[in-house]
Amino acid sequence: MKSALKAARRIGSHDRLMQSASHLLSLSRLAPSVTELEESAEEAWKTIDEARPYLLLEERAGEVEATLGAEVAATLAVRLADTGLVGLSEGSGFVLSGERAERVLRWMVRATGAAQRRLAGRMARPEGVPYPTWGTWLSAVRAGDARAIGRALDAIRQGSSSFLRGEPELEGTWRWLRERPGSATLAVMQTSRGMLAAILEHDGKPRVLVAELKVPPPPREEDAVSRSVTVDGPGEAYRALLAWAEAGIVAPLRRLLSSESPAQLLWIPTGALRMLAPGDLWPSVPVTCAARMDLETRPALERPRSTFLAVADPGRGTPAPHGELPRGHRGGSTTGPAAPRGHAAPARSYEPRGRLG
Repeated sequence: MKSALKAARRIGSHDRLMQSASHLLSLSRLAPSVTELEESAEEAWKTIDEARPYLLLEERAGEVEATLGAEVAATLAVRLADTGLVGLSEGSGFVLSGERAERVLRWMVRATGAAQRRLAGRMARPEGVPYPTWGTWLSAVRAGDARAIGRALDAIRQGSSSFLRGEPELEGTWRWLRERPGSATLAVMQTSRGMLAAILEHDGKPRVLVAELKVPPPPREEDAVSRSVTVDGPGEAYRALLAWAEAGIVAPLRRLLSSESPAQLLWIPTGALRMLAPGDLWPSVPVTCAARMDLETRPALERPRSTFLAVADPGRGTPAPHGELPRGHRGGSTTGPAAPRGHAAPARSYEPRGRLG
């Protein structure tokens, strides 16, 4: 397999390089020892990291990268659990802590961040890259021209060698935790072996736990849950999925947290869990949702304090019970007490009614 990597580099085929690296990453899970597993998986991931930016428009490549990263994390967790003492907790098969948890966490971070390369390629202009070069890159991405993307990527790399590649960093996440005492980060991902969860806390020093959750597969498919949510509220499929998550996901995770009611929660769900409202899963806990574990470290832009309020008005003549909104709810009248006087930006209102298009 390693000779296939050399051959793909020699002919300059990023597609073949990605395919060969993916096969190597998949096979690494069968390595006879944990050391060999990690060494083979590391070489494969670095090669994927090399090839993937050139395949930015291929959604399948991102899916493969994320899926294999999660599978390596799950396999490594099981192998590490078999080689030493593990923690036990109700609802969990095993709980890893310390250095072993951090080794698994590394792959979980890679898996959750894999699908974000495409977004980063459109949104995050690296420092040191001239605007004309960035404009050429965006034009190539919009056009979907693989060769133009390759040329533009090489040009960007002259000013930023790490663009769309490199090890995901958790410094932004740890800073988020440090600035919010008593808070926690929870990431849950579904693998072929079941549910794997990571817990990050920082009360004076970093704390990492990785747990295998003993829970059956989700009782409903994502599409069924989505269709069950209507203007009348959540349907049977949503309620069934919520009950499953409360018993098999939330309850075991609460037992592993330093406090069952954290001051604030950074919630990173995957799969069917994304269909459930955070407020239903974690009532009375302020929740921030994210699609990846490695938060950005760039400082937030200064902006006036503001509130966004969206209202859908079906329009005049709509049959009951979903008729038009009462007159008192139009014109921004409900936004008056949303922010203290002197702290809100000027109010702006856009109020379409009825059908669009």
